[in-house]
Amino acid sequence: MHRHFGLSQFTGGCPGNTHGVAVLCEGADAVETVARLRGIDCRGRGTSCPDQLATAIEIGLLG
Repeated sequence: MHRHFGLSQFTGGCPGNTHGVAVLCEGADAVETVARLRGIDCRGRGTSCPDQLATAIEIGLLG
């Protein structure tokens, strides 16, 4: 099963943060990426840009 991914677009959030996360995740193993990003909180919001990306990757994996 192909578990590596590329990001075509990441919108919203802080531009520097989302660009950095996208670059770091490009070509990475999807399951490992979810494990690393899941649960990161931004200023007590209960989620973050990386956490939302983990959710999107999980949805993609479930197909």
